[in-house]
Amino acid sequence: MIIPKPLVYCAILLFVTVFALGVFAIYTATTYKLPMTILPIIATALGPIDALSTYRSIVNAPTSRRTSRPPLPHLHLAINLALLILPTVLTALGAPYLGSQVSKCQLKDTWQAWYSAHDKNAIKGVQDALQCCGFGKATEMPFPFPKDPKKGDPTPPVKANTCAIALGHDTPCAPAWEGELKVVAGLVVAAAAISILMKVAFLMITIGRPAFSEEWFARRDYTQYDTTRTIEPVDDEESDEDEVPPPHVTRNVPGPENGINERTGLLTRGPRVEVTSLQGIDGHLPWRDSGARNFGSND
Repeated sequence: MIIPKPLVYCAILLFVTVFALGVFAIYTATTYKLPMTILPIIATALGPIDALSTYRSIVNAPTSRRTSRPPLPHLHLAINLALLILPTVLTALGAPYLGSQVSKCQLKDTWQAWYSAHDKNAIKGVQDALQCCGFGKATEMPFPFPKDPKKGDPTPPVKANTCAIALGHDTPCAPAWEGELKVVAGLVVAAAAISILMKVAFLMITIGRPAFSEEWFARRDYTQYDTTRTIEPVDDEESDEDEVPPPHVTRNVPGPENGINERTGLLTRGPRVEVTSLQGIDGHLPWRDSGARNFGSND
């Protein structure tokens, strides 16, 4: 199967785009510690895996309709169908995060779990990355963790607005954090959608083989036979007398002019047959008919 170069370049560009979207989604999810890291990793792997599967399927595709072989080998067909189902599942899992209610609930549960476990690295990491304090408001589950004064406790108390005072403003983290989660979800859905479209188009071409793609499957002749050859004209006016026979070839030498016997009608003096360059052991010709023989003469 030979696909036109513009289509190949377009496919390569789409595969690279899917990979780039996945990489950016992973970077965003890890930077802002979003509760969605598995989906970006899967989306990133879609590009290289899909490109390799498509290439191997094209190499193994039959070149003619008139064959008992299926359009795609069973193993390649199963892999391509799996790569069609996988981005569909990714789309179904990532699309709900684009809604405000689902994403906000997911983020609140994650922040609450961090706060309950006193995971200061996670909460501080989000606050530093987004330059915010707390979740829904600056005093809601912020870091540093608030601490009321206790009798006999030597450590000083920590007020709930400590982060806002240190930062200089009371911007909560929930709105900006939710926005980053929607960005990652959108990147995952976009990468999955591109993969679905490419895979559907590939299966339609290889299995359905529409009319416009028939020439892509046709067998091609060897390129070395495609060049134009120039045949030089032969000069018929050249005399064959100029050609010198090889030394081992015999030749007919015309005999003397005596012609045919008028009484018997037999050839009185025929052509002599002589070997031009073969010699015997003693240096003499092994055989030579050097004179005219009269086969029908009474002489």
